[in-house]
Amino acid sequence: MSRTLSELSRLIDELICFGTIAEVDHAGQRLRLDLRGRPSGWLPYPNEIGQNFRRWCPLRVGTQVLAACPSGNPANAVLIAIIPTNALPPPSTAEGLDRVEFNDGSLVEYDSDAKRMHVVSVGDIAAEASGNITATAGENITATAGGNAAIVAGAVASITAPAITLNATKGGKGAATMNGSFKLKGDFEIEGNVAVTGNVDATGTVMDGGGNSNHHTHPGL
Repeated sequence: MSRTLSELSRLIDELICFGTIAEVDHAGQRLRLDLRGRPSGWLPYPNEIGQNFRRWCPLRVGTQVLAACPSGNPANAVLIAIIPTNALPPPSTAEGLDRVEFNDGSLVEYDSDAKRMHVVSVGDIAAEASGNITATAGENITATAGGNAAIVAGAVASITAPAITLNATKGGKGAATMNGSFKLKGDFEIEGNVAVTGNVDATGTVMDGGGNSNHHTHPGL
């Protein structure tokens, strides 16, 4: 049965058309489109699949899209592009900036002009590796915690630097605590008082400002 010229014109006109995402079934990995007021059928959920990765990127109802309709039939539409709108604009228009912004305010961005990677999380960040984790900076590394900071090692924990400063800002007795047995190789200088609970053994001379050694005696003792 031959098609009329108007019908052929309509089919050609609907081969590629604009629409919006009307319904999303994340679990079923499918969606429906609204194409000029005509609903599509359930369509495959487009996501990126590469040689070494698969990406899950949930789509949003109301997003404007460009769809291809084989044979000009909207029921068989295939989503081929997502198009920003005034209601859903891109998170940036900077030429040198690549940015992914999430609804809760978290973001990941890289500024090619400034050579700066910026990551913001409004919640927790978890990094896990079955092998090693290496962090290398050409300049400074700064880690700041509003609460506690803990380093736990199954073997040796080592800090190596030309100079090391440990500051206990609380001040007063018990501001800094070391638990366990410790061995110091090298000289040790203290500015302040020393209180010892237990014995003090020295293989060398113990002197105070008055010149007393560890062999001195006190009258009447």
